[in-house]
Amino acid sequence: MRILISGTPGTGKSTAACLLAKSLGAECLSITNLVKEKNLALGYNRKLRTWDVDENRLKREIERCIRKNHKIFVEGHLSHIVSHRLSDLCIVLRTEVSELFKRLKKRKYPLKKIQENIQAEIFNTCYEEAKENKHKVLVIDTTSFSSAEKTLLKDFIYELSLQS
Repeated sequence: MRILISGTPGTGKSTAACLLAKSLGAECLSITNLVKEKNLALGYNRKLRTWDVDENRLKREIERCIRKNHKIFVEGHLSHIVSHRLSDLCIVLRTEVSELFKRLKKRKYPLKKIQENIQAEIFNTCYEEAKENKHKVLVIDTTSFSSAEKTLLKDFIYELSLQS
């Protein structure tokens, strides 16, 4: 079971990945943590208050982690850059734009960063890139994700793991 969880920042990737990994006894790999631990940043963008990442090195590092552990959830808005041959499913989380704006504002993101992320959500960037990379994609709207929906998702992934 090798699941990628992608989506625009603020859609709930970390929450979903950790919840699912814990309930299914899998590792939860955070791309944000991986970038920091393996020094995969090219530099810091002060204007957007974010790290610019070396995507080629990041891809190699994620793929190395997946090869080591076949029971893994990889979460981050770039998780879908890995080869489709190394994942069983790519879950793309989506959130209604007005709700996403509230979440990003609550995180105190700079307005320019909020605008870029809202634009990525409108254009469905993570989904389009995941499909372009030939992943099997499941899209989930997390605007008002209920406990029942979380349970259904967990059960779905459990069934998927039995097939792998």
